[in-house]
This record gives sequence, structure tokens and C-alpha cells, in this order.
Amino acid sequence: MAYSNKLVYMCLISFTYGFVRGMNAQYEPPHDVIGDKVCLSFMNGMTYGVPVYTPYYAIKLINRIDIKLTGKDPLKHKGDYEDMFCINYNTFF
Repeated sequence: MAYSNKLVYMCLISFTYGFVRGMNAQYEPPHDVIGDKVCLSFMNGMTYGVPVYTPYYAIKLINRIDIKLTGKDPLKHKGDYEDMFCINYNTFF
């Protein structure tokens, strides 16, 4: 029982992180209105919250931290800043 509760909390925290990251992201001009941003951020949060994808996004976070700390060019590592539906060049949020 305790294991399933931890899994649910991890999924909720990952969902919230993906949603916030999606709200702060850059979108293409047809999707930069608030309704589309909320919908796409919700879907982005859902992909972050799925336990199978959580390690993948955690590795991307570690890569973004490495890029920031070593002073590398984020445009050369664009794949680490792309989420499912958006691009966010911030390291954490």
C-alpha cells in the first residue's frame, strides 16, 4: 500500500512539473493563446506524469543542468529543451 502511494505522489509531482514547464514554454503563433497553452500544458504534464516517461524527462533535466553549468550553447542541444508539445529554454521551469 505504501509503495502505490509513493508512486501516485511521484506521478502528481511529475505532472505538476510538466504542466508548469509547459505554461512557461514558447509556442508557435497559432498556439500562443491561453486556451491552447493550458490544453497543451495539461497534455505535457500528462506525459511527464506517466511513470514510464519519468526517467526520460529526469535525464533531460540532468542534461539541461549540465548545459547550464558548463556554459554550452542551448541551441546546439535543442533536443534536451524540447518537451512533447513545446520548447522551453529554461533549465528548471
